[in-house]
Amino acid sequence: SSYTSDLWSQKLLKLKDFIETYILSHSDEVAYLAQYELFNHITKLREDITPLDYCAVSECDVVTNCWFGPEGTVSPLHHDHYQNLFCQVYGYKRFIMFDRHDDMRPHQHHLLENTSQIDIESPKFCT
Repeated sequence: SSYTSDLWSQKLLKLKDFIETYILSHSDEVAYLAQYELFNHITKLREDITPLDYCAVSECDVVTNCWFGPEGTVSPLHHDHYQNLFCQVYGYKRFIMFDRHDDMRPHQHHLLENTSQIDIESPKFCT
């Protein structure tokens, strides 16, 4: 379910438990590990990553997050407050891009102001 759904929930798990439960076991329950600071928790992995030169001259702080999700994971239509460089390690991800000036009907609640009220998987078109 989407984080905008009333059925959505969150819980704290160890990374090992998340991978065993939701990735390796092919659980019917869909779970998504979002905005996880992997390299802060498993520092040995940081040695395998070389930041791009672009990041070194950026005026903004560089944030490195990881997302883990099984097949069928869908994020609601949203925009991020920072620039992104996306790297897919396994599987695939579909992006649907819109002009930043398009009206995406954002939620009014401040915690969801970057998230659209439009259900991208089954939009309701006005005629």
